[in-house]
Amino acid sequence: MTKLTKQIQAKKERANQTVKPKKNISRSDWKVNAFAGSYDSQAKRIAKSAKAMENRLAKLTPNRQESKEIWAKLKFNPQEKKIPHTLIHLREGNLSRNKQILFTYPDIAIRADSKLAIIGRNKAGKSTFLESLANQDLPGFYSDHLKLTFFKQDQVQLDSQLTAFEFVQEQSNQDSRLILNYLAMMGISYQKAHQKIASLSGGERVRLALVGAMLGDHQLLILDEPTNYLDLVAMEALERCLKQYPYPFVLVSHDQQFVSSVVNRCYVIRDGQLEEIDKDHF
Repeated sequence: MTKLTKQIQAKKERANQTVKPKKNISRSDWKVNAFAGSYDSQAKRIAKSAKAMENRLAKLTPNRQESKEIWAKLKFNPQEKKIPHTLIHLREGNLSRNKQILFTYPDIAIRADSKLAIIGRNKAGKSTFLESLANQDLPGFYSDHLKLTFFKQDQVQLDSQLTAFEFVQEQSNQDSRLILNYLAMMGISYQKAHQKIASLSGGERVRLALVGAMLGDHQLLILDEPTNYLDLVAMEALERCLKQYPYPFVLVSHDQQFVSSVVNRCYVIRDGQLEEIDKDHF
């Protein structure tokens, strides 16, 4: 059962519970509120929301078999891409912003099999760390001719004269079917994929940029809050993609379940230090 299906089921159950007498409300009070329509209208709103989600799911997956086939196609083609054993090896140091030390960090090695997450409170310096890493500003070793892609939502720049499909195709070695399927899973239909980027909404452009980053030709992927503004279907598509992702990546996210399911190492910023923790217990 997908996350979207589970949420639909939960909303239906909540709607049914709403029209039943509550244990902490007297029978007489409940009848007054029910007569006034407060419970009924609330239940209708919840049921309407569940129905809208069902319609969204129906459009994406017309039947169970088709859904399985679509997800099955979300596999990366084998590429003869040379990934160094060690892409980056940072030396222990301090991360600063405007001459103020944000935190200290230990030696960190990013290797061919690394799936890293950086977590911590807001404004702790997570995004600054990723930007410095992407710009190769942090002291340490960086492999020669390192090809990396850095996705950051507030820095999305797209050529509005290209179609969505052309934008991804220009930077990807993946086949057309995989590109179109992944765009669809991220809420960009076949029809929209062949429209000019200029016609897409702001949210669609962000999701398009994320697809371009995910399917791009690089050795290292860096993602800053990739789950922001994604609906449940797009979230599941991103999670499935990262689980089978054949290349190393580093990401920042506040979603604990998402992080635990896609990374093999996790670092947290706390008390002025960046330290490694168990990815399943933070």
